[in-house]
Amino acid sequence: MSDSFHCSQESDILPPDFKHLINSESYEDIISAVENEPFMVAPMKLMSSPTCAMLTTDEYAGPFGFEIQIDGGSSGKQWMFSYDLNKLFINIDTAIHLGFKCEPFQSGLFVRAVPVYCETDAFQEPIVRCLFHRAESNPHNKGFSADIFDHVLRIIHSDAMYDYDESSERRSVRVPLGHPQAGTDWVTVEFKFMCKNSCISGMNRRPTDVIFTLEDSNLAVLGRRKMKVRICSCPKRDKTKEEEDMKSKHGNTVPQGKRAVAHKTEDDPSSKLRKVDLFQISLLDKEALVDVTDYARSRILRKLRIEKRGATEKEEKLLNDYECTLQMYE
Repeated sequence: MSDSFHCSQESDILPPDFKHLINSESYEDIISAVENEPFMVAPMKLMSSPTCAMLTTDEYAGPFGFEIQIDGGSSGKQWMFSYDLNKLFINIDTAIHLGFKCEPFQSGLFVRAVPVYCETDAFQEPIVRCLFHRAESNPHNKGFSADIFDHVLRIIHSDAMYDYDESSERRSVRVPLGHPQAGTDWVTVEFKFMCKNSCISGMNRRPTDVIFTLEDSNLAVLGRRKMKVRICSCPKRDKTKEEEDMKSKHGNTVPQGKRAVAHKTEDDPSSKLRKVDLFQISLLDKEALVDVTDYARSRILRKLRIEKRGATEKEEKLLNDYECTLQMYE
């Protein structure tokens, strides 16, 4: 048996072109030189996951000139976009169309969206829906698979893929980018946000961004864009308030010798009282209204903590109403 596998003859294992090396007098010198030559291996470049705990949020057009656009002219009661703040204000379960562009478009590209907290101390914490909105009984979850109940972001597309990073516990959604239709340079993707920033057992009033990345099939990031987002019940009111706060902080620019005059309108939150559900009471002043509202809100939260449960639909609605009132008079 050993004879049948005998292959010690150099002529049996070396190609003909190399036989002259065996017979050459310099053979041993060649082997010695090779053995003493340092063998360098180029280090493999490891790319971090686009959904890692410390993902990068810097804007990056990349080699494809990745861009995102939103049609502010089509906004309405359910969503509004502030170009001054670069921020989207949108109601829950509201469809919004975002346009994506790269040059050139090609097969194998994906767009991913991952929500993150803006604040440094909460940045690494994954964003999930609150107990109420992710419950199977919630009407927003009807017809959807249970494995996406925790996802705040949805893409309305048959090829949407919902990802969960086991290391960072971040949840994201991605979709093949495809090619633009005739007459346009943009590919439109429909998104929905399925929980509010004010939900106590979820985002709990913390500000959020959405990071959009252009990726290839190997999850390599080829472009990155960022958008601030607030999911709320009153997009117009919250947009107006935040823009006014920004102007107050940075100062208004007015012509020399003239004063900026604030005009109250019908839509100005400070020009009218909000209707209170169930009961109406008379209060002495604004401070009393804030105190009563804050007490009512705290009472529900204390009850939820004691009973160790999530808010019911009625309690969630009341908490959102109280939150709106407190923000109105802050």
